[in-house]
Amino acid sequence: MDLRFFRLRTVFYLAYALILTACLLYLRFPAEKIKLYCEKRVEYFLSDSDCSIARISYRFPFSVTFSNFQITRKVDERTSGFHLDHFTVTPDFSTFFRKFDIDGEIYDGSFFLKFEIDDAEKSFMLNGVSIQGLNTSKWVNDFNVLDRNVSGIAGISGNYQAMFSDPLAGTGKGELVLVDGVIELLQPVLSLSNLEFERITVEMTQEKEVLRFSAGEVSGNQVNAEFAGEMRTTLPLLNSIIQLTGHLTPKEEFLAAHPEEKLVVDQLVRRYKMPALPFKLGGSLRSPTFRFSM
Repeated sequence: MDLRFFRLRTVFYLAYALILTACLLYLRFPAEKIKLYCEKRVEYFLSDSDCSIARISYRFPFSVTFSNFQITRKVDERTSGFHLDHFTVTPDFSTFFRKFDIDGEIYDGSFFLKFEIDDAEKSFMLNGVSIQGLNTSKWVNDFNVLDRNVSGIAGISGNYQAMFSDPLAGTGKGELVLVDGVIELLQPVLSLSNLEFERITVEMTQEKEVLRFSAGEVSGNQVNAEFAGEMRTTLPLLNSIIQLTGHLTPKEEFLAAHPEEKLVVDQLVRRYKMPALPFKLGGSLRSPTFRFSM
């Protein structure tokens, strides 16, 4: 038997089967059934949440696109939401539908990740997560529970894994970069009610309910700062407890324009015997407190 002919015929039949399957999916794609199934599965894993998908469509040869994906839930009598403009799921056939590439748009930005299922461990993994150009003010407005303004353009990268039974209590690591924005402060710091920044970077690791921050840096026209710490997450998220320590350095231009604050800074510099002022931030995420302290 000519083995080359056998291999060629096998490849031909395989290609024929894939093309036929793709054509049948295109002609008879059960969009409504898949939409209802996905909505119910999301609501099952994220209890007390409502999920809606405006439309699901098939993309040749084997991708599926979800449009206007929305998750909402009630938090303190408010409607808190999370929205994806659209995203596309493409399976990796070599893994028998255990790995998927997912890319789409989120709050004016774009994202990509690899989603992997481990049936034996009943867990999932998000690898190669990359979010670029996310508009944080739009996300904060949708989230609708912070009671303060936050703006800027965010980029996030990292990995995450968790059990299906508890998807929010997993392990992971990543980096957050936030540029050209403003954070409204609940209490003034050196007379500042808003922290204007050019760039914020922080490395993050999560181990179940503990989210740790390291190598945090803030640079801006008013102040620079460095920080580290952790947040013990819980639901609702605003009840999470945060503890940060760091050092804050006011800019000379800011002190020159605020002579009363310069007197306060000079006193703190003499007290702590260092040019960068030590600080602590603690309490709940809803109402954290800031103080200068070793």
